[in-house]
Amino acid sequence: MRQHGYSVLDPGNDLIFHWAKHVLGDAQWVSNTTPEQYVQDALNAVDHPASRLYVQAGPGGRDVAVVVGMTAAVVPPLRHGSRSGTYLIVVYSIVLDRIVSVHMTNSLTNATTRSGTVWLRG
Repeated sequence: MRQHGYSVLDPGNDLIFHWAKHVLGDAQWVSNTTPEQYVQDALNAVDHPASRLYVQAGPGGRDVAVVVGMTAAVVPPLRHGSRSGTYLIVVYSIVLDRIVSVHMTNSLTNATTRSGTVWLRG
């Protein structure tokens, strides 16, 4: 399926909305970044040996795994948007068994200091 010139990976997956928000809306990636490239950047972060892995216990069983990588190490420079951040954060829902968000930030405070966060790899 193609929408607005982009191929949508899975129309039922809310990850496409996060792609639109962070690529088209927030300019964290350049606007011609495809959904496939956005997902590949997430996978690059997950596989990168310097990335950190956290597990967060959420309310009501909404537990997530959070991978934090350095944007410069996992996103090709040509895809860095005007408002890209230092860190790339990949949020994986344990209940849904899929990546639910990928975004950039300059501060890890919200991602790493929540109550119930356990650092597993880094």
